[in-house]
Amino acid sequence: MDNPIVKIPRLLPVVDKINQLRRNVEGEIRGFDIIRWNGTPYGPDPFQCLDIHEVNDLCPRDGWPTILCIHGGGWVEGDKSQFNALLPQFARRKVMGVGVNYRLAPQVTWKEQLADVLAALDFIRSQQVDLKRIALWGTSAGAHLALLAAAQRPDQIRCILTIGAATHPPDLPRDMTQEAFPSLDEPTASPLLSCSQLPTTRMIHGEQDPVIPLTQHHEFIQAHPQVESIVVKDGDHHVRWPPLSGLQTRRRAVNWVIEQLDIPNVGSKWRRRRKGK
Repeated sequence: MDNPIVKIPRLLPVVDKINQLRRNVEGEIRGFDIIRWNGTPYGPDPFQCLDIHEVNDLCPRDGWPTILCIHGGGWVEGDKSQFNALLPQFARRKVMGVGVNYRLAPQVTWKEQLADVLAALDFIRSQQVDLKRIALWGTSAGAHLALLAAAQRPDQIRCILTIGAATHPPDLPRDMTQEAFPSLDEPTASPLLSCSQLPTTRMIHGEQDPVIPLTQHHEFIQAHPQVESIVVKDGDHHVRWPPLSGLQTRRRAVNWVIEQLDIPNVGSKWRRRRKGK
């Protein structure tokens, strides 16, 4: 199925495959002493599953601070493997990293996709996590779902980090959204119109994003001045170009989430303990 909203990577399939290979290799390198539960189901549908990464160390008394990462793909494709390199970065810093798959259009509507994200949130909240320290990370269509989920559960989310967020689907070109589902024209599908209450949020957008216009970012920030805005000069949709500034932006994004989660001091099985006299 051709997906107009991700047509840029589709023009360069070799680059897309190399990117995914890089993520896989980086994830394996970073994954030393990381416990992984890949494909953990949170619902009956095969798409309703999670990848969970947790450092092999002592769990904090109140449970693990956690980040739920929601992939992009124009609502019709993509999967949690987009975060193969990101989840270990959080796990190594004592944050449980979780990547979520959700059912895809046109078999389901955006409302069912949002329900999947909320069901995944309910599932991880039932695990050994710190209920006061849960963050969301979303890219593109995943950022759209992250904003809607946080607006519904502001008391359950500590902070949100978005990259290339689709904040007002009705303003996207028709060839981008029609294949997904016409219901994206509904006002309730628009974070710009329906997200009146949000937790602490940082939104990152590439200045030259060819998929989600920068105007969507500016309109959302204007309507929600409490949201922190980061515009990457000459940046693309996933803020991987320019390479240096993209890498720096993503590193700062990880550090920002860690800072917002305000992780308490915890012990470690790796620390040397002095014997009492």
